[in-house]
Amino acid sequence: ITQDQIRFNNGNIDNVAYAHGGFFGAAPFMLANPHWINILRQLMPDVYVEISRRVVRTPVPQLIHWAENNPVVAAYGTAHELEYSRKVPTLEWDVFLDPHLVQRVEVVLEAR
Repeated sequence: ITQDQIRFNNGNIDNVAYAHGGFFGAAPFMLANPHWINILRQLMPDVYVEISRRVVRTPVPQLIHWAENNPVVAAYGTAHELEYSRKVPTLEWDVFLDPHLVQRVEVVLEAR
């Protein structure tokens, strides 16, 4: 994964303290990685089909929007950061829950 590093004149950015949206900004790098594209295809075939259609006609900056809070992109970013810096990053990752399931959990917790 180290080939995905962006080099800057002053060296690499060695500290990523926060990853907004589950590393959605790393989406263009993930899309260039055949290993991670295969993971996306296996785990989220519907998303793979959608992004495969978009990637041929959409400018790279606009490709990151589909990736916000995508679990495969978050895994890619986390694995990349862990491999590169040997640290597990802090993620901001929105989770959307079915209100019915939340009610069921509340009922169980109140019963205790």
